[in-house]
Amino acid sequence: MVKVNSQTETQESGGIRLFLLIYFFMILIFGLTTESMINPIGQDSPFPKLLSIGLYFPYYCIMLLAVISLFQKRTFRNWIFSILIFMTIGFGYFFVNRQPIILLFLCLAWSSQTVPYKKLVKADFWSRLLVVIFLFFSNLLQILPVSPIEIRDGMSRLTLGFRHPNGLAMYLMMLMIECFYLYSHKKFRSVFLLFVGGLSIYFLTDSRGSFLALISFAILVAFSNILVNTQLRSFLMNICLVVPVLSFIGSLFTSVFLSPDSRLFQILNDWMSGRPELLRIVYDSYAQKSFFGHDIPELANDYYTWSIGTKNLFVDNQYMYALMIFGWFGSVAEVLYALYCSLRAKFFQDESLLFWLTAMALFGIAEHKLLVVDMAVPFLCLGKLTSNEEKEPANSQTDSFVQA
Repeated sequence: MVKVNSQTETQESGGIRLFLLIYFFMILIFGLTTESMINPIGQDSPFPKLLSIGLYFPYYCIMLLAVISLFQKRTFRNWIFSILIFMTIGFGYFFVNRQPIILLFLCLAWSSQTVPYKKLVKADFWSRLLVVIFLFFSNLLQILPVSPIEIRDGMSRLTLGFRHPNGLAMYLMMLMIECFYLYSHKKFRSVFLLFVGGLSIYFLTDSRGSFLALISFAILVAFSNILVNTQLRSFLMNICLVVPVLSFIGSLFTSVFLSPDSRLFQILNDWMSGRPELLRIVYDSYAQKSFFGHDIPELANDYYTWSIGTKNLFVDNQYMYALMIFGWFGSVAEVLYALYCSLRAKFFQDESLLFWLTAMALFGIAEHKLLVVDMAVPFLCLGKLTSNEEKEPANSQTDSFVQA
């Protein structure tokens, strides 16, 4: 019996290592190809074969990850629940709306349930760091076409090898949060560095979404350090739980229901660089308002600029993007899943993860990148999750309850 258990544990450990290795190369290849000048904005790729590999590589990797996870331990209740979810999502977004990205994300989240979360974050961190370093030096040495420097409102927006300033900002933001999550002990020096990092991202890239996410994460960590009263800490955690819901409702209210002639709309529109006005135009002109959404070709390309009259349109809001592309079912399911991840982080007393998820919920107000493969890691937290990994055996029963 002991030998059988030992063999099973060895197989599971080998499966986890293989999972992390595949995940590492998936993020590396996807980042190097799709976020670099291999995939330039508004023009044909100089390396179309490499770009094609980068775009489809995650599909093959995630299929392998799903197969690996099939051989890991799961409860019967987990299997039943998973089958029902896959049947619903598969019907809505494979046969009706034909949006395989939803199934891709679902398979990735489901398969990551068998992997300790901190190990997954560590693999993501080192892979993402290599992407930033390689793109920086490839741009410096002109190995790839030199990435442009954008000017907005008289401010230079650096890309440093990325195809867009927002891409550089997103990777730097994620690196800083992951570094804090893995290696920090909530010292005030770390919080100070987070604030410095947020300001650096803003002055380098003028990316308001990444700046908002990183600064909000730093503020939450700072409050967590200051608050010693149990009730106040619990109140802070509860505020974090409702942020994804409030972000969804706020985006919908501002972009659809709030009168464009109102003073509040004009203030929000100015503060958010005209996003609410553009979202209203896109929603009124193209959104189908259906249960499972609709495939809008113009929204399929992240930075494809299209126009009505003299206005160039884009949808830089995860909640409105999801509502238009994935419909009411997909957008509400996305918010509920984010809420579930936050509840799970609070249940296991992983404050840093809860703050990370809250920051990403705010990030979604200004960007629509939450379901993209290389930005999904905070939502892949269904694996072993504890504030201290050495305490995992003591929490095993609770963990299985929450995962179901």
